[in-house]
Amino acid sequence: MNKTYFIMSALLAVIVFISGCNNATTVDTPVDTVNGNSHQIESSETLRHAVLNIEGMYCASCGPGLARMFLEMDGVLTAKVSNKKDNGEIIYDASKTTVEHLISMLPEPYKATIVEDMPATKEMIDSVNVLSND
Repeated sequence: MNKTYFIMSALLAVIVFISGCNNATTVDTPVDTVNGNSHQIESSETLRHAVLNIEGMYCASCGPGLARMFLEMDGVLTAKVSNKKDNGEIIYDASKTTVEHLISMLPEPYKATIVEDMPATKEMIDSVNVLSND
């Protein structure tokens, strides 16, 4: 029984590892992850980098929660929201949405103003990482 359990566990670990490797994406090929479904963005020429000043964040979960909310919006590639800096950075596809639309979707009590909205470079895309929200 122990031998069978060990073999099944090892097989499961290999399957999980292989499936995780197959789902990896790189920044060189922008992928829009909306509602868990990945699909190619039409053109990296339409990618924009927006920096927002966000007011109304009062707890530690506000930043990560807002970043997840932005990521669920159509056209958002990646998002980072910082409670400490009261700002957010979003890489979005301008052929699918606008920064004004993203701001209009913020729930109360949050309010945002545009600090910067410019074409996204590879370095900008690399620097905006949802896992580094604070």
